[in-house]
Amino acid sequence: MTQEERWQQQYEQMMSFMETYHRRPSEHRLEEHDMLNWFKATKKDETTKLLLRLFFR
Repeated sequence: MTQEERWQQQYEQMMSFMETYHRRPSEHRLEEHDMLNWFKATKKDETTKLLLRLFFR
């Protein structure tokens, strides 16, 4: 499985979770903790990429 396929799988899992429960994963529920960590890392990574693109054109 490539890194892109893994990312897509995590994304689909996150979206189905949000569709089902109408909320983001909780940091207080252990079974949701991995999804939350992935979400935070992805969000941070995307923000960093955006900032780099803005400042270093």
